[in-house]
Amino acid sequence: MAQSLRPVSILALLLVLAPAAVSGEPGPPPAGEGAPKPGGRRPGLTPEQQAWADRLLSRLDDERQAAIDELTAMGVRASPLVAGLFNSPAPEVRRAALDVAIAVRDPELIPDCTGALHDRDLSVRWQACRFLGVMGEHASGVAPDLLDAMLDPSRRVQHPATAAVAGLGSVAFDALIAHMGRTSPTLAARPFRKLLASGSAFPMHDCFVKALGHADEGVRSQAARVFRAVRPGDGAAVDALIRAALEDPAAGVRIEAAAALAEAPSEARERTVRGLREGLKDPEKPVRTAIAAALRALGENVEEPR
Repeated sequence: MAQSLRPVSILALLLVLAPAAVSGEPGPPPAGEGAPKPGGRRPGLTPEQQAWADRLLSRLDDERQAAIDELTAMGVRASPLVAGLFNSPAPEVRRAALDVAIAVRDPELIPDCTGALHDRDLSVRWQACRFLGVMGEHASGVAPDLLDAMLDPSRRVQHPATAAVAGLGSVAFDALIAHMGRTSPTLAARPFRKLLASGSAFPMHDCFVKALGHADEGVRSQAARVFRAVRPGDGAAVDALIRAALEDPAAGVRIEAAAALAEAPSEARERTVRGLREGLKDPEKPVRTAIAAALRALGENVEEPR
């Protein structure tokens, strides 16, 4: 029978069995597949969170603002909802959730907010930095993440991240020193430069003093290199560098400290010269050479050590 079918009959049969393929219209999707239904719950959101997300995605400005105001009025009771909204696939919802977080100021939201510092959406990253900034020392646990945000490609994100780290004060020392120890001098200096340029009251000299007293020789050397790159002016760190140049058990640290002191601020010149001259008695010739070079850079007439 198959041999008696003509080409026209075969074409007619195909038209009956596969009208969608011939017409170019999509056929029905296989069972269990297809696009989500409009208003369907997104992965990761509870039905209640989805209801709030839908309101925050409203085309009406008044309705969106009303949802934000209602969540804010709930105070910390809104935190579980807000934490879930951080996971919304819609950046508009994530931004609105951070608006609420900034107003509510619940420390319990800090761990959930950390991921927003690395969000694809610039405005979400900016809002996350602002939220952590208003949380002050409560945000100490995410100081390393804030340091990463200080190096964000966008200056709009860098500014609130820098303000947040400055607000942490001495609480940020460990994170800054750890960052200093694992990166190049150029990258290690960038957070310090931004803090210095911000005009904040961040205790930078105290941070360098702590780094110069670190148990790790590599961290101490890096601290001297970073100080030289940043040049934060006169202060306690200059005296710590003088001690390091004279007393540090590692010759490499003494050399780096001397190199940093070659660019000591004018206010500290007299005591720096006095200290470095003591270092000319160092038992290691490379150290004495570095100290002599530093003294010459400061305008002193010093012979090359023998």
